[in-house]
Amino acid sequence: MDPPVVNKISEELDLKRSKLDDEEEKCEEMPSSSSDDSTDYDSDDVRMYDEEFKSHGRLCCEPETDGELINRLSKTALDKYNTDKGNNLEFVKAVKSNWSIGEGHIFSITFEAKDASQSEPIPFHAQVGYFPWRTTVYDVKPKP
Repeated sequence: MDPPVVNKISEELDLKRSKLDDEEEKCEEMPSSSSDDSTDYDSDDVRMYDEEFKSHGRLCCEPETDGELINRLSKTALDKYNTDKGNNLEFVKAVKSNWSIGEGHIFSITFEAKDASQSEPIPFHAQVGYFPWRTTVYDVKPKP
């Protein structure tokens, strides 16, 4: 004969849910301590930001395209590499890039550069921080 089925899980969930409901009520009763804070965002602020970002849809300022931005950031990284190492490599093309938001936009760029004495381009990897008014090369090196 099978043992009777006991529904302990649903009872535990009901107890947890009632505790959560009680905590939510307490939170609603608490006064906001940041009412004078100028960084408070309401839903309209977030909505307007989202709409602007969706309509603009680019990381660069016109008339530059995203591809031109990546090429420019790649050339900036290569210039830093040439200065630091005393080389005279020339930019060939950007291969790929990804970005994340950190202190501004942080681009992880793979590009190719070529020395005049070599026929094969050398692949490079760079980490470049970008604000419209400032570009910072964090790291640039040939790919292994």
